[in-house]
Amino acid sequence: MSPAIEVRHLSKRYRLYAERRDSLRERFVRRGGSQYEDFWALRGIDFTVEPGQTVGIIGHNGSGKSTLLRLMAGIHRPTEGSVVTRGRLGSLLELGAGFHPSLTGRENVRLNAAILGISRKYIDARMNDIAEFAGVERFFDAPLRVYSSGMAVRLGFATAVHIDPEVLLVDEAIAVGDEEFQRKCMEHLHWLRRHGTTIVLVSHSLALIAELCDSAVWLDQGKQQAIGPAEAVIDHYLEEVNRRDADTSTPIPTDDTQPTLPDRVHIGTGEIRIHAVTYADANGDQVDTLLAAEPASFRIHYEASRAMSDLTFGLGFATATGTRVAGPNSGYGPQTVDVAAGPGVVEFHVDQLLLQPAHYLVSAAVVSRQHVIDHIEGGFDLAVHSAHAITEPGVTLMPGRWVF
Repeated sequence: MSPAIEVRHLSKRYRLYAERRDSLRERFVRRGGSQYEDFWALRGIDFTVEPGQTVGIIGHNGSGKSTLLRLMAGIHRPTEGSVVTRGRLGSLLELGAGFHPSLTGRENVRLNAAILGISRKYIDARMNDIAEFAGVERFFDAPLRVYSSGMAVRLGFATAVHIDPEVLLVDEAIAVGDEEFQRKCMEHLHWLRRHGTTIVLVSHSLALIAELCDSAVWLDQGKQQAIGPAEAVIDHYLEEVNRRDADTSTPIPTDDTQPTLPDRVHIGTGEIRIHAVTYADANGDQVDTLLAAEPASFRIHYEASRAMSDLTFGLGFATATGTRVAGPNSGYGPQTVDVAAGPGVVEFHVDQLLLQPAHYLVSAAVVSRQHVIDHIEGGFDLAVHSAHAITEPGVTLMPGRWVF
């Protein structure tokens, strides 16, 4: 069988003009004098997608992912090379684009289907399914101008997936709507996949790409970096992301004379002041990012104005939205520690960091049996990355064994 999609030596160039001509007179008088530079959104992209295959496109913002999908959909034309798609094409690029606000939802579905070359008889037989899937049954015969933006987007998604496309292009469309609608979208994409629809998916969710896609294409600054099995390409991409992050990050100072930053609020009596929390990898080297499921250490740097006894040190971890994830502490009773006057470091080690890849806020505290000595709430940032594709949902990892 011929490939469902053939991308051959594909390049796309845009011209970025240094000045803008707002009037026809300006364009006529100064024609030929415009200064511009060529911007290549894509250069030399080359791959094929077999019928029934699901392919993910990954990469940073601005890497050319959406441009590639628009070329596949025929919205843009290549500057060099070619794109060939075979079979009835459905696209979820700009959901609801082309809908007319004065037409009803039903009329807009018919219009959209006609543009795609779908017969009225064919689409009318699916009207009820489309309205039910989008959750707009009560408003289906009302003008689109009374719809919320979410309703219009859901109707666009429902229309695109119910024309039974042989090739479906998806650009982050499954992030629309509430949790219930997103689950319906995922279930329907799985249904299309099982029934042989060729799917090309652009998403920043690497877990989604790993779960849904057979293979992946990694784009970086318009160039094709890798193509192959989805998890292998994702691992390669994450290695590069982690390397770049390590190259550009600034190490946290550990000098004991470091002044307290003004945005860190200290609560407590103050005999001990925490001035830094730093992170170490499996080798004990200080790093700015930690890897999920790998050994890690957290070091609390402090300065004590006098010797103190029966102390407990603790850490707190929260998501960027404030959800508390964990709060380990050094314990009470016989587990308390004594400190001498001057600078010191307390270290908390984990054999496996069970946080999912994300950014976290880290709190640090030291308390005695009677009172809080120092507590900094969410004063330190922690980035957790992954060297491998992680498909588990949630905030934490849960290692274990399945028994059948």
